[in-house]
Amino acid sequence: MRDATMPVRTAVAFAHAVVQFVAEEVGAEVLHIKGPAVELEAEAMRGRGYGNRGSVDADVLVRPSHVQRLERALAMHGWTVLYEFEDGSPFEHAATLARQGLANADLHRYFPGVEGDPEKAFERLWASRRTVVLAGRDVCVPSIPAQRMILILHAARGRSTAHLAEVREAWLELSPADQLAIDDLARDVDARVALAAGTGRLDTVKSARSHDLWLALSEGEASQARLWRARVRAAPSRKSAMRTGLRLLLPKRQRLAVALGRPPTTWDMVRAFGGQIGRGTRALARDLGLDRGRRA
Repeated sequence: MRDATMPVRTAVAFAHAVVQFVAEEVGAEVLHIKGPAVELEAEAMRGRGYGNRGSVDADVLVRPSHVQRLERALAMHGWTVLYEFEDGSPFEHAATLARQGLANADLHRYFPGVEGDPEKAFERLWASRRTVVLAGRDVCVPSIPAQRMILILHAARGRSTAHLAEVREAWLELSPADQLAIDDLARDVDARVALAAGTGRLDTVKSARSHDLWLALSEGEASQARLWRARVRAAPSRKSAMRTGLRLLLPKRQRLAVALGRPPTTWDMVRAFGGQIGRGTRALARDLGLDRGRRA
């Protein structure tokens, strides 16, 4: 938790710098993304006014094979885990760590929308890395096309339809050469579907396994039942689909602990699971129109 007297942007920049210091100490390779790590040259992809919204966390993409090494090192420097990967978003892509006096740090083991092998995708981004200065320390950031791609993929997750519209406008204003560079990178890391969703070109990837998921996300789908089905369909294998479906139904232990103010008991978990099943069943019934007779 940061000092209340420290401006948010400053706390985020210092968190980036501290994570970089610890990563170098243990030989972990990291790329700083989003927020203050976005360079002015890539700023256009933030959309009009997006740069003023800033970031409240330090987002860091970690080489997947170095994640555990970095987590252990950060723990030795006083950082604590707020949410493990499984307790974060449905993508299970980031763990959130906190340290007194600094902004939280989100450690990404991959970025949502990148469907290729995470280690190979990181290597592709690492190979074209650049260096910027945050809080007086040199930190590694992705290339300009990669920074823009990440901003588009983030917008495609549909957290703000207004922001997504801004990013799509900014995409259209890029030169054909700049657009091609982003397209080529998305092809290399298998982020074509999410990029298409972020740039208004989903009709070009209709046959893709994850098309329905990114259509739902980019359009701000509110139905959890429909999102659940889309996430299951997007899974690369039957085994993965079964795991995804089950994981989405299970309550998040750490988030439940925060809500309860104490570690959840087995009964707490069972009750939360029952509540999620009930809400999911009701949502599915609404989607299928099975509750019309009851409402009539």
